[in-house]
Amino acid sequence: YPGRFAACIQYSAALSTAIYGGADLFLMPSVAEPCGLSQMMALRYGTIPIVRETGGLKDTVPPYDASNNSGLGFTFAQTTPEDMLGAIYRSMALYFDNRAAFDDMRRRGMTTDFSWEGPAREYLEIYDMLVPTYAGEPVPAEEAAPAEEAAPVEEAVPVEEAAPAEEAAPVEEAAPAEAAAPAEEAAKPAPKKRAPRKPKAEEAGEKPAEKKTAAKKTAAKKTAEKTAEEKTAAAKPKAAKTKKKDG
Repeated sequence: YPGRFAACIQYSAALSTAIYGGADLFLMPSVAEPCGLSQMMALRYGTIPIVRETGGLKDTVPPYDASNNSGLGFTFAQTTPEDMLGAIYRSMALYFDNRAAFDDMRRRGMTTDFSWEGPAREYLEIYDMLVPTYAGEPVPAEEAAPAEEAAPVEEAVPVEEAAPAEEAAPVEEAAPAEAAAPAEEAAKPAPKKRAPRKPKAEEAGEKPAEKKTAAKKTAAKKTAEKTAEEKTAAAKPKAAKTKKKDG
């Protein structure tokens, strides 16, 4: 196709603008495309895009639907020449057989808003669902979380009511030692009983009462001897004085 096909391996803003404005169809068969700007630029210039359904191309170019005359271009899913060629044939058929529908889709593409105003509103709607707002201001804590106030605190169940099963189940009493092991008791010899220990006074053959009486007598005797000694000492000076007078 001399004069009708060219490959320009370069970047030229003027040439790209001329292509967008002068072409009828724009082929963009990307294997992967995070977003893509070329298909949106083509739509603004009135050029119908033919794109593969991947990434941003699928999001920004809804396929043409003849039943309700909607869509902004032509799409294909598989990365094969046959699938891409099928999308090109469909676009050419609409161009030659139904120019009115083709021109309507061209006008829709030129008037579609691809600015950030639409996505920004959608992001705000998501944030409003996640974070409650009140007249554009944060909601007070008591209004923001009514669920916490509505949830009553469970009261502790009394011990007697909480565990009735423990009361119902009686504890088994241990069998008495005599009944549990009679054979052992029979085998052991009877323990010898020890006589109660006598006080020291009884062991010496003295009675407690007699011991007290003897202690009292000894004390009285000592007192009498001391009195006699005191009287004798008092009488000696008198005798000395009498001898002096006689002399």
